[in-house]
Amino acid sequence: MKDWFAIGPQYAGGARVWTGFQNHPELNLENPAVRRHLWGAKDSVVRSYLRDGADGWRLDTAYELGPTYLRARTDAAHAQKPGSLVVGEIVNYPDRWLRAMDAVMNFTLREIVLG
Repeated sequence: MKDWFAIGPQYAGGARVWTGFQNHPELNLENPAVRRHLWGAKDSVVRSYLRDGADGWRLDTAYELGPTYLRARTDAAHAQKPGSLVVGEIVNYPDRWLRAMDAVMNFTLREIVLG
């Protein structure tokens, strides 16, 4: 399971970590087994939650996943439960992100508008 995380000597502190927190190593989405576990397989996290009654997914810091993985994740959610909603937090121009998810929350834009 070590290869499920971005761990190695090429990273400061030995792991690629979320927002500089050394105790939060990032999942290695380049590993196909991780993608299958999270959204690809019939018994994946995304599909099982939707099957168990969730109506969609709200993704914190969705921009860190990148549009390619977000599109695959959104497609898996829609395949499991048509009409389910995938909405994610982004911090920049929403154009390419809206091709990867159903909707976005752009807190940076919110601050600009309110300011």
